[in-house]
Amino acid sequence: MQLFRTSLLFVAGLTLAACQAPQAQMPSGSVYRTSEANTAMRVAACTVAQARYVALVDDAPSSRDGINQAVGIGIGAALGNAIGDKIGGGSGRDLAKGLGTVAGGVVGSQVASNVNTNRRSGTGVEYTVDLGANGLRTIVQNLNPGEGAMRPGSACVLTGNGAMVRVRPA
Repeated sequence: MQLFRTSLLFVAGLTLAACQAPQAQMPSGSVYRTSEANTAMRVAACTVAQARYVALVDDAPSSRDGINQAVGIGIGAALGNAIGDKIGGGSGRDLAKGLGTVAGGVVGSQVASNVNTNRRSGTGVEYTVDLGANGLRTIVQNLNPGEGAMRPGSACVLTGNGAMVRVRPA
């Protein structure tokens, strides 16, 4: 009975751990990387022509994803085995342990996959800005919690150096 309670508490903890953790702030209209500090950037006055929210997904999985996956499968399989050990007796118990191990591994894998996806995705905003005589440009940038998109017609500033540009309020 004690092992069952321990397993149940562990599963509850794993479930809570799978909830989306607060994400680090990403470069956006108001958040810069430290490497961008004290560097000169080109600046252009603009007006927001359109703004729409978009989903941003990191297209480069990190090595941490594989570690999370392995840990999820391992913990899930161990818990499934422990729970299966409490069911039946003799060869029935062995069958329950085997099925519990496989089912726990599958569930653990799915939980880890959800954690990885939540960690690598976020909300962004796609701005189409009017640069006057220089035409229209579209820029997609991160949107951190608490930040909102600028409304069409808002005065803005396009800043950047090279390929990295961002739109910020004027």
